[in-house]
Amino acid sequence: MRFLALLVCLISLSATGRAESAILYDGVPVELKISAVSEKAVRIELSPLNSHAETSLPTLATFSTKEKFHSRELAAEKSLRIGEYRLTLQPRPLKITVRRRDGSLVQELLFNTDAGTNAISFRTEASVLGLGEGADQFDRRGVNYPLINGQRYRLAELGARAYSPFLIGTEGWAMFTAAPHGSFDLRGERGAFTPQNSAVPGVADIFVIDAREPADAMRELTRLTGAAVLPPKWALGYMQSHRTLSTEADILREAKTFREKNLPCDTFIFLGTGFCPAGWNFGHDSFQLNTNVFVRAAASVIGDLHADHLHVVLHVVPLQRDYPTLHGQIPNKLDEPMDTRNIADYWRRHHDLIVAGVDGWWPDEGDWLDEPSRLARHRMYYEGSLHDKPDDRPWNLQRNGAIRRLDLVRRH
Repeated sequence: MRFLALLVCLISLSATGRAESAILYDGVPVELKISAVSEKAVRIELSPLNSHAETSLPTLATFSTKEKFHSRELAAEKSLRIGEYRLTLQPRPLKITVRRRDGSLVQELLFNTDAGTNAISFRTEASVLGLGEGADQFDRRGVNYPLINGQRYRLAELGARAYSPFLIGTEGWAMFTAAPHGSFDLRGERGAFTPQNSAVPGVADIFVIDAREPADAMRELTRLTGAAVLPPKWALGYMQSHRTLSTEADILREAKTFREKNLPCDTFIFLGTGFCPAGWNFGHDSFQLNTNVFVRAAASVIGDLHADHLHVVLHVVPLQRDYPTLHGQIPNKLDEPMDTRNIADYWRRHHDLIVAGVDGWWPDEGDWLDEPSRLARHRMYYEGSLHDKPDDRPWNLQRNGAIRRLDLVRRH
């Protein structure tokens, strides 16, 4: 009996010790994993114990990592060496400090322990750049940035919002928050990342990058998200909009003037009717050439412009009532329902103009589309163009975009 009592006591003490040393974030015990991504980047992952939530990152590029630390417990301060980095881990609350070999600070992350206060704070002692397109530029400090894409706040001045969870601190760090989705509050002495309400408690996947050389920040982001598609050479040149031109003759005369005066120009952009009095089509979502402007067929007009070594880009706006959501891929799967919301069905409406010689597209607006639909629209203009013209590099100018790292994760 004495031996049994002693055994129960030891088990109880052991359990109590484990409970006191358990790593906590957002009110739940978590597992901490730290990996080397490269000489310039480390990955810090937190995952809740006993959770079956989907936390995979299907849109991250394929890259190798080398695990350096993996534990559910942290009883005292611990030091790690990861390549050129020196990391210090401190428990309750969890604080991870990343330094270079010479001792200079890269970044310091503080993970709040209590439930309902799941913000992750980080250093912002100098100007902070990044967070995608739009909103207040260039130093992002002093403003709260909610997770919003397509935001129209001060649109004419700041442009549409295309959110990206990537930050660059001018004192030599960069940080990519792969999971969960959330907002960045840069109004205080330290920055704070707050996961959205639908995020599973205890989930975090953060990459810290040594960015003393700005090129290293972009190189590591490319490693994580994949390289951008190489555009066609003509897309790097000057593009001329036809907004104030009202007839086919005016448009062709403008093209001749560029060539006669030896002015550099690679592309003519034709705005749709709805954004100018004499657009190329009959209104938003129309793919028919406006006969009030053009007296000949599309192939003839585009052929004349091609003869003057000018490419043609058309401006397109989908109707909100017809395309509130989009789905599918190109070419479509055999068992895929071909309704009007399928991008393969929508792409077919572009076909005649592609045959006529259109070189690129300007898919404007789309602010009403949800994020999966926006990404489907991006894929459509890339996959569709490659499918129809496999020897040409696709090009399109999108107003809406996002870096989507994690499918929406719901609390279970």
